[in-house]
Order: sequence, then structure tokens, then C-alpha cells
Amino acid sequence: MKFWKLALVAAGLIAATGCVVTRHPIYTAKDVIDLPGLAGTWIDEKEETRWVFQAAKDKAFDLTYTEKGLDGTFEARAVRLGEYVFLDVYPKAPEKMNDFYLMHFLPVHTAFLASLDGDRLTLSLPNVNWMEKQEQAKKLKAAHEKWDDRLVLTGPTAELQKFLIQIAPNKDAFGDREKYPRPGLIL
Repeated sequence: MKFWKLALVAAGLIAATGCVVTRHPIYTAKDVIDLPGLAGTWIDEKEETRWVFQAAKDKAFDLTYTEKGLDGTFEARAVRLGEYVFLDVYPKAPEKMNDFYLMHFLPVHTAFLASLDGDRLTLSLPNVNWMEKQEQAKKLKAAHEKWDDRLVLTGPTAELQKFLIQIAPNKDAFGDREKYPRPGLIL
């Protein structure tokens, strides 16, 4: 039952944000950076979503994302690509599922353009509308597929990195910069 709640949250997030996901990670071991200031709790201004990062091994973080009282658990890594910092977020497989079900679970990566300024975390997803316009005009410079009307970037890590570095300075290529202060911080 817990998995279905998680699946509904994930479906809601994808529908609400029009999330662009990647089949492969956006990092190699050399790209992962230590970002100790990320550990802790971050909330949105309306206190509707909560991100809790706990340091794990190999510069990774265990992430619990909570929205509308439902949790999703992920692995997260801070990644430096050129002059930009990204977060690569990857869902953890649900617990207590049988092998046949898990064989059908196809997790994907989500890349956020990120900045950390003291007690303020800013995250921005690739703008799905911009990406789809690029795709329709045959100008999307990354391997991709449409999967249930979702855009999935399918290229290897090196190609994804090159693409993200190329589009990072384009304000249209990324959605709104969502700000997450630590709890109790007044913006």
C-alpha cells in the first residue's frame, strides 16, 4: 500500500511539473562533489513540501521528499558540471515488493539546477515546455524518447552533461527557481 501512495505522489509531481527525466545519471564519480551544507531540512515558503537530506557514503545523500503528507525516498548527489551545480535525484526501490514487481520498476534520474546560499536552497527543473518546443522543432540536442507523453532523455552520461552545461545559462530552458529555506527562516 505504501508504494501506491508513493506512486501517486510521483505521478502528481510529474503531472504538475511536466518533469523531464533522464535514463542515465548525469554524473560520473569524478563529477560528484561534497556539499555538506545540503544536509538538513528544506521547506517551501508555504510549508507544503519538505526535502530532508541526510549525508550517506561516497558523497551521496539519502533524500526524503514529503508532499501532502506522503514521503518518497531517493538517493541524491551534488554534481559539478562546468561552472554549474546540479542535483541528480534517483528513486530508491520500494521496500517489501516481490521480485516480479521490482523487475517492472523502471526508475529514472531527475536533474535539478541547484544553488546553495547559506540557509537557502534553490532548485530548478528543466522546463518541459521549452524542451518540447525544441523537440518539435527538431532542435533538441540530446537523445530522447517520448514515453507516455513524457520526454525522457536517453543519451549516455557524457552527452547529458554536455547538454546540461549548454542549456544551463538559458533562463528559458529551466523552470521557476524554487526557493527552499531551512525551517524557521524568514525570507
